[in-house]
Amino acid sequence: MKTQEKILKAARDLYNAHGVYSLHGEKKVTLREIAKAAGIADGNLRYHFPKQPDLLYALYMELVEKLETGIGQVHLGPFDLEYLYQSMVHTCECLYEYKFMMLDFVGIMRRVEKIKTHFIALTTFRQQQFKIVTDQLIADGIMKPPSFPGQMEAFYQYFQISGDFWISSAEIFYDGPEEGKVQHYVDLLFQGIVPYLTDEGMGEYQAMKKEK
Repeated sequence: MKTQEKILKAARDLYNAHGVYSLHGEKKVTLREIAKAAGIADGNLRYHFPKQPDLLYALYMELVEKLETGIGQVHLGPFDLEYLYQSMVHTCECLYEYKFMMLDFVGIMRRVEKIKTHFIALTTFRQQQFKIVTDQLIADGIMKPPSFPGQMEAFYQYFQISGDFWISSAEIFYDGPEEGKVQHYVDLLFQGIVPYLTDEGMGEYQAMKKEK
């Protein structure tokens, strides 16, 4: 494992366990502690990542790359409910692997401007991707056409907000087995599509539920 990979893994593990910021904004995990966990000298870590924002940006981009790679491999056929579901599974698994990023979301965005800038642009791109999928589902008779202007844009925002912040809810309310946490919230989030489905779409949805 290369030095940067060691650093990023150690940082991710420590941040997931302890968070990035305390309630008062000071760092919970120091770069020195990350270097120790990675088995390298503090100076060696700072050669690669001089300051904490540099390290957080690298972790963020690592997460983005995993999201992009996985979604591209989820499904090579036409866009359908199974594609949407598997994309959600992959997204939730990736986000949970980097759960500190979502739990300290606001603090990170306030302190690391280039993460915020990239995330806003990525959200716009994701909305365009989502529209392609939902347009296809509507054309195939799986989803109902929008009943009023802006309905599908609001639907996307539901998925975006729920998808980005389900981990915060899980940290407070989920009391089931750890190994079932991601799947529980994937299924919960995916239920949000039900009011938008046609009779044919509901049949497909019910068939998917029986197979899971």
